[in-house]
Amino acid sequence: MMFRSKIEHYIEQEQLPSAPASVIVAVSGGADSVALLHVLVELGYNVCVAHCNFRLRGTESERDELFVRNLANEWNVPIRIQRFQTRQIAQTEGISIEMAARRLRYAWFEQLRQKEGADWIAVAHHLDDSIETLLINLVRGTGIRGLTGIKPRQGRIIRPFLCVFRSEIEQYLTEKRISFLVDSTNLENDYIRNRFRNKVIPMLEEINPAARNSLAKDILHFRAAEKIYDAHIQQLRDQCLSVMDSTVRIDGTRLLAASSCETLLFEWIGEWGFSFSQCTDIIRALRQKQSGRRFHTKSLEQDRSEVTTHMPPSTKQVPQVNRSIQLIVDRNFVLIDTAPKDEHVLSSIPDILHGEEAGKFEIEELNSLPNPMERNPKVAYFDRDTLEFPLTLRRWQCGDMFCPFGMNGKKKKVSDMMVDAKRSLFEKEQQLVMLSGDDIIWVVGLRSDERYRVRENTKHILKIFEKKDTSF
Repeated sequence: MMFRSKIEHYIEQEQLPSAPASVIVAVSGGADSVALLHVLVELGYNVCVAHCNFRLRGTESERDELFVRNLANEWNVPIRIQRFQTRQIAQTEGISIEMAARRLRYAWFEQLRQKEGADWIAVAHHLDDSIETLLINLVRGTGIRGLTGIKPRQGRIIRPFLCVFRSEIEQYLTEKRISFLVDSTNLENDYIRNRFRNKVIPMLEEINPAARNSLAKDILHFRAAEKIYDAHIQQLRDQCLSVMDSTVRIDGTRLLAASSCETLLFEWIGEWGFSFSQCTDIIRALRQKQSGRRFHTKSLEQDRSEVTTHMPPSTKQVPQVNRSIQLIVDRNFVLIDTAPKDEHVLSSIPDILHGEEAGKFEIEELNSLPNPMERNPKVAYFDRDTLEFPLTLRRWQCGDMFCPFGMNGKKKKVSDMMVDAKRSLFEKEQQLVMLSGDDIIWVVGLRSDERYRVRENTKHILKIFEKKDTSF
């Protein structure tokens, strides 16, 4: 099959956008990107060239920029060029130069796409790049997803050349008599990708001359297996995992009955930042009935996209929580919620509530109780004139006591109230109480205090209620 026809077939097969779609084409001046630009122009796409000058190779970087500018002019296509202070940015952010260049490149491509009103960003990754990614991830231990190589589409980024090898690209350029540049750093072995390209793959070809073809077929097999894998993961997730308010609840009994439960758990909670080794420890804690064992993640602000280099930041939707996430093993369940928050004060009515926790509550002043009375544990009614402001909201503490509504003024420990309500360990730890002065007026979500209840002679009624949590 001719080179261009092969690309057309792949675009159709992978359902990539067809001509005359508007595309930003990333062109470095190397063989891959020059060929990509030429093919897309030949196929009738509406293209705009994007060239990044990272200023990392001195005069060679300037040479590349001039070459791409002249090429765009020769082929009569618009060009946009961006220069970066890559070394300084890498040093400031404390990341590698390679990672800094990758972040800068893709961030600018997206900005340019929006500015130019383009639909897509085309990059020239090919089969050799995908094979290198497979091997790098295999060594790093990224699991089945890391073995599927580079995806043909990721967000607004498309890769029409993932069906061809580098040798085919160079042959195409030779036949078309199209010149291109060689990046001298590709011959060096300072970067991990170059070491795989220049050393590991040639060694594999000594063992099996058809190693590249075999690995390319493996990628296709892994992608097919991934689809089956994802479907099974989702099916088991629906059976074992539920969400109530801000708590994710996993049925440990069902989880342990599943095969490869450590991997299963990682697929469910890895997106919150829990590592595979933590998942192994969580499974061990479930099996050994270590109720109360807890685990924390690091902040989810950290960049976890470095696993697969040569790829843009993940577009997968994950909870954007900047603080640590806490997980607790509670008997036969795994419970996940945000870490406990600090104590906050509710300002006097009618002021707006302050602090993180205050955002969970609303307060209304009423002249009379609703009829019929609302029976909701997340709603409490008080005689406003008996309260001392500001009200205080905090976690319950050992020794806390109050007079539960309906018990004729008898005192009871908050801990005993939670036991009666069969609160889980995680729910106990997160339990809030609201105070007026030194008195607990409400064990939130369980029972209000008899002493502050609404009576027949109450003139001012205060309604306090929790908002519905939609954070998960």
